Amino acid sequence: MSIEAFEKKSLTQATATALVEAGIAKASELGVAVTITVVDETGTLKAVARMDGAPIPTVALGRAKAHTAAIWGAPTELWRTLGKDDVGLLVGFLGALDDVGIFAGGVPVTLDGAVVGGISSSGGSEDQDMEIAQAALATVSGA
Repeated sequence: MSIEAFEKKSLTQATATALVEAGIAKASELGVAVTITVVDETGTLKAVARMDGAPIPTVALGRAKAHTAAIWGAPTELWRTLGKDDVGLLVGFLGALDDVGIFAGGVPVTLDGAVVGGISSSGGSEDQDMEIAQAALATVSGA
């Protein structure tokens, strides 16, 4: 048998930077200091910015949320919802995997149906973080 491979899509550095900038703009509009984190489809860091005044832990929390959104291809709030009905699932998920974020504010970045990365906001309320991440994504995707 010969070696086979497949091609995959990944977001560019320019897109990652634009997502961070759009997230900062939305957070500024809301008057909240956050960390915006963007990862590629593997969950590897592409861009991050901690706004002045954003708490230090938001860097690690944001990284975990963006990573989780990218590798699972679903918003991080999904895990919170699933955990309400099945605490064992949530505990197993958190115990078995590294770098997992279950707080709202992480969303996958998709292109033509493929996950090409993840973005998160961390530092506001869960509703604010979700609004910031979604607004950044909508700004960059033109949606």
